[in-house]
Amino acid sequence: LAGEIDMTDRTEPLWNLTVAGLNVPMVRTKEMILRGDLDVKVATGQRSEGVLVSGTLNMLRSTLLVDFNPLAPNLAGSTPTRPPFFRITEAPFAEWRFDLKLLGDQFMRVRSPYFRTTLSANMDLKGSFANPELSGSVRNTRGELHFPGAKFSLDEGEAFIEAGRPDVVQLDFSGIAQKASRVIIMEVSQTLDDPRVQFQATPPMSNAAIVRFL
Repeated sequence: LAGEIDMTDRTEPLWNLTVAGLNVPMVRTKEMILRGDLDVKVATGQRSEGVLVSGTLNMLRSTLLVDFNPLAPNLAGSTPTRPPFFRITEAPFAEWRFDLKLLGDQFMRVRSPYFRTTLSANMDLKGSFANPELSGSVRNTRGELHFPGAKFSLDEGEAFIEAGRPDVVQLDFSGIAQKASRVIIMEVSQTLDDPRVQFQATPPMSNAAIVRFL
């Protein structure tokens, strides 16, 4: 931690702080450990502009445990939280602003009894603490989805947030399973709140037959 504070005007001091750290545990819960390298600046600009938090969070060596069952009619829990997933409305932090880059190259291992993958991220965090704006994408690599009858290898896909639809996580994933002479392709699209999952089989099979096969 380094920086300076200008107390010329004691009612509205100006300050400029830099926070840097390596392999810092940023989130630690029973489901997730999120680590990363920090290079963040917290500074006041002109008094009318308020406080700006800027810099880079380079995420690495993290783990997420998911209670996910692909055969369950509904996932346990409430309606999924929408982006940007958090807000800070308490004064004086509510008016602080973001200009952060969130990066991670194969930083997150996702594990559950049925599903596992590794995630990379390239996202931007803008806006204010009270109204943050998150955009960018999270991509998967080397993923697997296990059904009782087959194992899908998940091709590289992504979940992404566009600036024009800031409160929606859009999906674009695909996978392939092969067992005996059957090949089944799975495509996941639309949104996290309302996903669309489609299957195609070679040789051709009806949807009911594909479900029984899986």
